[in-house]
Amino acid sequence: MTSVKDKTDKLVEYVEEAKKIGIEVLPPDVNESLTDFAAIDGRIRFGLAAVKGAGEAAVESIIGAREAGGRFSDLFDLAKRVDAKHVNRRVFEALIKCGALDALPGNRAQKLAALDAAVETAARATRDAELGQVSLFGESAAHAPSLTPQLPAVPPPSKRELLAWEKETLGIFVSGHPLADVADLLVKAGATPAKELQGFDDDAAVTVAGMVTSVRRTLTKAGQQILIAQLEDTSGSCDVIVFSKLYPQVHELFVADAILVVKGRLRRRERPGAAPGEEPPVEVSVSANDVTVFVPPKSLRQPEAWHVDVSGRQQIDRLAALIAEWPGDVPVVMHHNGRAQRVAKTLAGDARIRLELERIFGAAGVREGALEQ
Repeated sequence: MTSVKDKTDKLVEYVEEAKKIGIEVLPPDVNESLTDFAAIDGRIRFGLAAVKGAGEAAVESIIGAREAGGRFSDLFDLAKRVDAKHVNRRVFEALIKCGALDALPGNRAQKLAALDAAVETAARATRDAELGQVSLFGESAAHAPSLTPQLPAVPPPSKRELLAWEKETLGIFVSGHPLADVADLLVKAGATPAKELQGFDDDAAVTVAGMVTSVRRTLTKAGQQILIAQLEDTSGSCDVIVFSKLYPQVHELFVADAILVVKGRLRRRERPGAAPGEEPPVEVSVSANDVTVFVPPKSLRQPEAWHVDVSGRQQIDRLAALIAEWPGDVPVVMHHNGRAQRVAKTLAGDARIRLELERIFGAAGVREGALEQ
C-alpha cells in the first residue's frame, strides 16, 4: 500500500518537474479544478482531490454543483449549493487555505472569518426549504429574496502565513516558497540542495541549509538524547540527526521555521519493502557536526522600525489605511517639526511596504532604523 508520505513525495516531484520545464502550476480552484490534475490553457491546475481533508464525496459534490448550476459567485453561493453532509466546515477551511477560493471575492483571511456565517446561512436556507416556510412577503422560502452576508473587513494574510496554509493543506508550497529570496545565498554559503543529496556517497562531507519544518527529540537505547529534524529548502527536504555529543550545544536552535546551516556526514540507508528484483529505495540523512543560524543580509531583513516624515493629515489617514491592510510586527514612528510619535499599531516589514510608504511620504520621507532615533 502506498503511504501518505510516498504520495506526497510523488506529488512534490510531479510539481517540481513541471516547474523545471516552464509549466505554471496553479492551486486548486472550485470553478476550474477537476478531481485530479488537469491541463488548462497550457498550465497545470491542481485537482480538488489533492486538498487534504477533501474526500471523494466532497469533491463530487462541488464538481456536481458546478456542472448543474454554473460557476460559484462567492463563498456564500458555494456553501448554499454543495451538499453539507459531505462538504463540512473542515473541508471549506482547507479549500480556503489552499487557494481554491481565491477567484471568488475577498482574501483568504476574510473568507475564513466569514466561514461560520456562510455555513449557518446555507444550513438555514436548507432547513427553510425543507419546511416549506413562507416569507413575510408571502413567497416560499425557495423564491424569497435574501440578503447576501458581507465579508468582514479583515486584512489579507502575510505571505509567510499564506504559504504555511498551502503547505498544511496541499503538502507543498504552490504560490512561492519561504526561502525563495535567500535560496541563492544558501547555495553561496556552500549548501547542497536537498534533491542532490542522493548523488553523494555514504559518509561524504556535506553542507545543507533550509527551514526547520519538524523536530523530534528521542532517547537512544543507551539512554542518550538525540534530535531528528526535517530541513526543507526550495528543492526538497532531508532529515538532520543531532547525536548526543552535539545535542547540548545546538538543540535550542531547532525550532519551527528557523533557517539553519548544517555541516555533517551523509548517511545512506536502504528502506525495506522493495519488490523482488527491484532496487531498494535509499533514504539519505545528514549526521550533524556543526549547526549555525543563517543570517540573511540586511537588505532582506525586517527593519527594526519604519520612520516617516509627516507633513499633512491626509498622509496620516493613508498610513492608517495601510496599517489596517498590512498589519505586522514593525513599529512605525512619525516625525513632524522635530517631534517623534510612535503609532499605536504595527506594520508589516517587507519590501512592498517600503514602496507603499514612499508613495505616501515620498522616497526622502521614509527610512528604516532603530526604534529610537
